[in-house]
Amino acid sequence: MSLTTAEEVYNAWALPGGVRAEDWWITASVRAFLTSTGMGEVKGPRLLGLPRAGRRAREGHRRP
Repeated sequence: MSLTTAEEVYNAWALPGGVRAEDWWITASVRAFLTSTGMGEVKGPRLLGLPRAGRRAREGHRRP
């Protein structure tokens, strides 16, 4: 998620005469999210581990 990507998406489909990319509500939402997380201008993907119960279920284990 990045401000640059949001602006690129906007510029790819927006019609002339509309709001600026910086004022588009989705760009504003991305900006607010990134600001609230303290991640700066870009938030990259993050790998998350499965909780133990999730691993067990995936491996076909059943509760006794």
